[in-house]
Amino acid sequence: MRAGTKENEDCKKLIRLMGCPVIEAPMEAEAQCAQLCKEKIVHASSTEDMDCITFGSPLLLRKMTFAGSQKNVEVQLVDYNKAISGLGLTHDEFVDLCIMMGCDYCDTIRGIGPKTALKLIKEHKTIEAVLKVIDRSKYIVPSSWVPNEKVAEEKEGDEEKEKEEKEEKEKEELLEPIYVQARKLFNEHEVLKNVKLEWKPAQTVELQKFLVEQGFNEERVAKQIEKLENAKKQFKKPQMKMDSFFGAVKAPNSEVLAKKRQAEKDAKKKGGKKPKTKDAGKNFFNKK
Repeated sequence: MRAGTKENEDCKKLIRLMGCPVIEAPMEAEAQCAQLCKEKIVHASSTEDMDCITFGSPLLLRKMTFAGSQKNVEVQLVDYNKAISGLGLTHDEFVDLCIMMGCDYCDTIRGIGPKTALKLIKEHKTIEAVLKVIDRSKYIVPSSWVPNEKVAEEKEGDEEKEKEEKEEKEKEELLEPIYVQARKLFNEHEVLKNVKLEWKPAQTVELQKFLVEQGFNEERVAKQIEKLENAKKQFKKPQMKMDSFFGAVKAPNSEVLAKKRQAEKDAKKKGGKKPKTKDAGKNFFNKK
């Protein structure tokens, strides 16, 4: 079953009733998450859609919904800067690489996988340059990647329109390849900026009523709402110091050192010499 408009609206209502903020992206959610992360409004983006990294999210968390529910599944952290540095690419080259490997906005060149795509981009830098050198008989380029070539092929041999085409050639607007459109979407995507996230108290009565209407058990809902409220109260407390989580470990010779320091203080008060502490450091550096 695919989530529709009603399901999306129900999710947003549920989250708001819980007191959590909801941001409605003007276009792609991954692009908006990346923007929030760039502005350090959030620590990281969390999604299984790798396009989020192509949008430039500094950090991406994957498998958040799988970890703990399945054996040997751990949350994965993808660091954008480390990724492009490790690949030896610039941002623009990385975007072209992602388009060649496959994205939501266009088809890929048949026969070119991730390894070949990386090799071609590292060598030729742009998709335009790659298209000029690859063997078209070996690698099948979609017509949407070279729309003007397709138009030229369709018009070839039409002698009646040849003269007219030559006259209007300078005025004719070239069609934009689909990969260029995809590149623009990654680099110039519409997003909300300077968003403020505000957490509010949960609307417990409305929340319980809403969930019960959806078919959830009333008693179980009440218990979960109580847990939610207790969690919020806990996080409202001032941050505890690190040493409050564990006791300080005493040094093995702490008592001896304490007596030595006290003896030195007493000697200074009396104006005398420092007393010798029994066996303190005896023969420590002596050689046999």
